Amino acid sequence: MPLRDLKLSRIERSYSDLVGSGVGKRTIQLIHAVLHVALEKAIRYGYIAHNPAHGAALPRRIQPEMKVLDADQATRFLVAAHDSSYEMLYYLAVHTGMRQGELFGLTWEDLDQNRGELSVQREVKRVSGGGWVFAETETKRGRRKIKLGSGILKRLESHRTAQQLQKAVAGSQWDENDLIFPSAVGTPCNQSNLRKDFLQILDRARLPHIRFHDLRHTAASLMLNNGVPPIVVANILGRSKPSTTLDIYGHLYQEIQGDAARIMDDLVSPISLDVQDLKQFEELKADSGQHTPD
Repeated sequence: MPLRDLKLSRIERSYSDLVGSGVGKRTIQLIHAVLHVALEKAIRYGYIAHNPAHGAALPRRIQPEMKVLDADQATRFLVAAHDSSYEMLYYLAVHTGMRQGELFGLTWEDLDQNRGELSVQREVKRVSGGGWVFAETETKRGRRKIKLGSGILKRLESHRTAQQLQKAVAGSQWDENDLIFPSAVGTPCNQSNLRKDFLQILDRARLPHIRFHDLRHTAASLMLNNGVPPIVVANILGRSKPSTTLDIYGHLYQEIQGDAARIMDDLVSPISLDVQDLKQFEELKADSGQHTPD
């Protein structure tokens, strides 16, 4: 488009089209920044008199509705995943709330069996046009250590043993990356294959279709609703602030508010005493040598 024909309305419509095609908010912000700088240079060169990108409204992407599984549904899901090649990946997703890319990027070196810890240090990112790369986690807080229960640790050991057989079957085709959750030839998992398997398991368990990312929300809600402090949940999820966790999952606290109300009732409800009870109480204190303040 000739620069003289570029208008603010056209730029904003372009941003809206990007949102409609699934481009993320952060990417649109970067596109806007590059375009704005380029048009500023066009002004300096005398091609245009003003910057048509100045003041452009960046559209907010509507967040998909959060869906979570309750404890019974999560159990049904994992039971249905028993014969899946991704069974261990699902277990870790439900128990830790790790992002899909973080799960794909885990290596056996990240697992400390003695300490019962898993280090989250990287994630797998797909490259435009095909291929993949290891990249640092999205935020510094994303680099974290997660404590694992004994049950998960035992399952991971069994998973490692099964992986040795997988390597033997692949033979020379195996591409060693030390991944905990590799494909059949050692490379990172294929997202499409995982999604297909994930939906089949949901159908088998007679559960509503949710996104894989909703397993992260499921883990957070289960932890919060079972008394895990928000600051601990935030650390496990790799979020920078507990307040962010509360902002996102605060509405999921509803089912434990009744318990909180009952606890406060028991803690601060006064006990009524009639006059006779109070007189007996004073006599007992007098006999024991205690004095009641005025």
